[in-house]
Amino acid sequence: MNRVCIGCGSRLQSLDISREGYVSESKIKTSDYCERCYKIKHYGEFSVLKDKIDFENVITKINNDSSATVVFLIDLLNVNTESVEYIKKFKNNKFILLTRRDLLPKSIKDKKLIEYFKTNFYDTNNIMIVSSVKKQNIDEFLLEVKKQNISKIYIAGLTNSGKSTFINALLESIGKIPTVTTSALPNTTANFIKIEFDETLTIVDTPGFVLNNSIYNYLNYDEVKKLTPKKEIKVKTFQIKPTETVIVGNFFRVDY
Repeated sequence: MNRVCIGCGSRLQSLDISREGYVSESKIKTSDYCERCYKIKHYGEFSVLKDKIDFENVITKINNDSSATVVFLIDLLNVNTESVEYIKKFKNNKFILLTRRDLLPKSIKDKKLIEYFKTNFYDTNNIMIVSSVKKQNIDEFLLEVKKQNISKIYIAGLTNSGKSTFINALLESIGKIPTVTTSALPNTTANFIKIEFDETLTIVDTPGFVLNNSIYNYLNYDEVKKLTPKKEIKVKTFQIKPTETVIVGNFFRVDY
């Protein structure tokens, strides 16, 4: 019987440590997680896999499941037109979730954020703001799913949009133990992960889409953690004079 990692969805194997799903032969019949997910979950260690994800194939598989709904997550700190291009590729019923609300100043109203997104990026009535960390609108989202009689949802989005964290928040909301691997570094989900949420709803986690020009492509695990906010962003003003430069770590600089 083929077993899969409950953290990333990869088929467990003990032949090649550099490929997805690797676990030592002594643990392959008992472990729920591959070695990579286990190290991410317990030690914060991350390793890069040889296997490349075919994202067009991911989209095709989802589109072939025409009765399902795509829930597309967009990080409010990383709203861009390339995300919208991915949204447009899905033929299914779509639901947009703007995530990581807890990182933006409370002075910014949710209604204003939604209006800005609909006006400048993608106009839809199926849109909601959520915070998986603060559990904001998690129950409201589930109520909307029930209201629309949705029985299967694919969780999609760019890498680091908070997909796995959102799924774990959904599981916690009904008292289930979170199982999907979460990490600050992109692409911890390597394959489809099917989760029977309850008697009426199936959730499928999918690999995060990667942007070719994303800064994450050039950073290691520690650097990504430094750049990833963990609490509400506070606005700060810096005044610089001619010939002065503001340097932010070893990431970028701002010249006068």
